[in-house]
Amino acid sequence: IHTSSSVVFLEQRQCPKHCGKVLSGKDAEKHFAEECPNRQIPCPHGCGELVFGYQIDDATQHPALCSMKCALGTVEAALAEDKVKEYRLALEDVYLERDHARARLKARGEKDPGPIFLTPSCQINVRRLESEGHNLLTRARRQSKEKLTWIIGLA
Repeated sequence: IHTSSSVVFLEQRQCPKHCGKVLSGKDAEKHFAEECPNRQIPCPHGCGELVFGYQIDDATQHPALCSMKCALGTVEAALAEDKVKEYRLALEDVYLERDHARARLKARGEKDPGPIFLTPSCQINVRRLESEGHNLLTRARRQSKEKLTWIIGLA
């Protein structure tokens, strides 16, 4: 039986996504949404790609190569090294990657969510990195001001 939103089996059947699991009607919906390694879901890092469940379940797959994850890692590295210029450029890349993710959604015919990050975890990460970046910029300004005051004092 096919309902408007999902498949319901009245007897046990093989998974139609060819993962090999035998399903009954009550287990099918949960299997399709959470368990099937052949299910397609949006990347949890917010790059906008559709990935297979096995790629998310196995950390060596897509998430390790995710463009958004790489961009966020570059921002974190710049913050760890207190490099202001690199931080600004890396954060710009994160916002550019967000726009690429939106374009991926549009290309698949999905609704454009607007200028936000696609996953809540990505949005939280970006806000945290922006806050840390603000602290970095504040420290850099204070150090520059102290250095300038010291140089003027010598003159």
